[in-house]
Amino acid sequence: MNDINKSLNNQRFDLNIPISTILKIFLAVAVVWFLYLVKNILFLLFIALLVASIVNTGVRYLQKYIKYRTLAVILLYSLFILFVILVLVGLIPLLITQIGDLHRSWPEYSGRLLAIFPTAWQATLSDFIALDNIDWQSTLGSVVLTIKGFFGGVFNLVVVFALSFYMCLEENAWGRAMGYLLPNRYANQVRRIYNKVERQLSQWFQAQLILCSVMALLAYIGLMILGVKYALLLSILVFVGEIVPYLGPIITSALAVIFSFVQGPVTALIALIWFVIINQVENHILVPNIMKRAIGLNPIITITSLLVGVQLAGVAGALLAIPTATMIRVVLENYQSNNN
Repeated sequence: MNDINKSLNNQRFDLNIPISTILKIFLAVAVVWFLYLVKNILFLLFIALLVASIVNTGVRYLQKYIKYRTLAVILLYSLFILFVILVLVGLIPLLITQIGDLHRSWPEYSGRLLAIFPTAWQATLSDFIALDNIDWQSTLGSVVLTIKGFFGGVFNLVVVFALSFYMCLEENAWGRAMGYLLPNRYANQVRRIYNKVERQLSQWFQAQLILCSVMALLAYIGLMILGVKYALLLSILVFVGEIVPYLGPIITSALAVIFSFVQGPVTALIALIWFVIINQVENHILVPNIMKRAIGLNPIITITSLLVGVQLAGVAGALLAIPTATMIRVVLENYQSNNN
């Protein structure tokens, strides 16, 4: 035992770490810390890059008819602003009217909704359905804060709009920037990846817009034929719900059927049949031929991306989860193809 102790005491433990390795570790930590400090700026840049990638497809289409790229970009952004203004002017007053009418009529609606459920449940559900205990001013404030948190205020909207506009003005501006920052070998690879990502994001946006519009239109037509009140409000909810895959369409369809029940059981039954039909059309025709071709994500990855997005950034994370997952998939596919 003494011999073992002597050998251990005589043994030397040399830990030689090169200065260059220590500097690299400190540099890596500093970079990570810096990125954390500017995470909000990086988030704005990411959204601007996403918007520019989508808009570039429209710019290239307009360039078939307009020679100058700057004019094409200005025209496209002007058309977008005009479209937003027309939508706000046309829809907002109607929505305010329907929401106000719904608020005034809610006591009558809640009574009819309670009649749907068994008598034993009505006492438990009465306070929830009647919404008597809700502080509407506080609820409205929470909604406003949620919207403000998503958009980050008017200033951030203007920043994203301006950044995406200038990114679109110069063709392949991102690729040129990579040429200044990276060696040619890496810059060329980044340019190729960016071009693939841009095409994929553009296809995703087009597919998502078509899917949301078709489902909202079908919902509106069915509800209008059935004479369901607040058909416009419900169809807009269907449009928004389609942005969140799987769960969104189920929730909005259920809401539409519940409101249809107020018109009568037969109306609700027909509405249920109609929403089952259009959801089957979506799942078996629209999604396979439009959405899956555009993004190529399987359901497990899609749902996981949504959960991660909600956990990291709430509503904004949920909306950006699918395009972000699409970008990551393109990068990983490119990395795998280069290694094979």
